[in-house]
Amino acid sequence: MANINHNKKSYKNPYGKASIDEPVVDNMGKFTITAIIVFFISCIYLLLHIHQVELSTLGFFKILAFFLGLSFLIPIKWYRKLLTMSMYEYIIFNLISIAPLLFTIFLLINNVFAGKPYIETYKIEHAVLNNENLCYVLEGNPYEDAAYIRTLYREENHEYDGSDSLSITFADGFFGIRQIKKKRLH
Repeated sequence: MANINHNKKSYKNPYGKASIDEPVVDNMGKFTITAIIVFFISCIYLLLHIHQVELSTLGFFKILAFFLGLSFLIPIKWYRKLLTMSMYEYIIFNLISIAPLLFTIFLLINNVFAGKPYIETYKIEHAVLNNENLCYVLEGNPYEDAAYIRTLYREENHEYDGSDSLSITFADGFFGIRQIKKKRLH
């Protein structure tokens, strides 16, 4: 039998120049907690402001997928300089933290640097009660495919001066996504 010396502290890696002196300590705990907090803050912001932008569900997921792809352009070796990040953690981190954070910053910049508001007014043909929200059918069917624009949500702040017309105040965002500033019945 060969005599194996187990008392050596250092092992020379035959495939590279690195040597392993001591076991690797996982330092991802605080980083993971921070990623989860960023995820929840981003989700709360998006849920509170999603009714204020003219963005369809498909458009929402397209932009989110764009930022997910953009987050994968950050090489994992940059993270591994400071953290013991595995490939799985890299994927999950980009999915739940970086992509939602970039999307939130994108919408925040779009909202903060919006243009001058303008008003569009439409006659109301009839209203439909939809899960405690009022969805209006407007004359000429504008925004037929965007019910969220012509819907007054229960938690939404709007003015009420009658029930013949609906005025929607828009502002063009910095990145071209329109904001819905205010809705008014008159």
